[in-house]
Amino acid sequence: MDQGETYKQVSFEVLADYAGNYIFLDESNGGALNKKDPIWSSIAAVKNDRVFYLDAKRFWPYDPIAVLAHAEEGADMLVRIVPDN
Repeated sequence: MDQGETYKQVSFEVLADYAGNYIFLDESNGGALNKKDPIWSSIAAVKNDRVFYLDAKRFWPYDPIAVLAHAEEGADMLVRIVPDN
């Protein structure tokens, strides 16, 4: 990202190297993920049930008001599953 790139395409085989503690997944526009693949099930976020499957109709609009709503909704998703400290 420090090279001015706004995204990085990675192969499925190295997905675990890039996956965080939580994953927000969008399978819209023909995207599909083989959730039975051992690579997917080896990722810590998947093992710990920390994957959020996003509704494309809700998360594709990209105007300023929608983006603010996305951030708030994402924060709410996290708050619901993160235990109190």
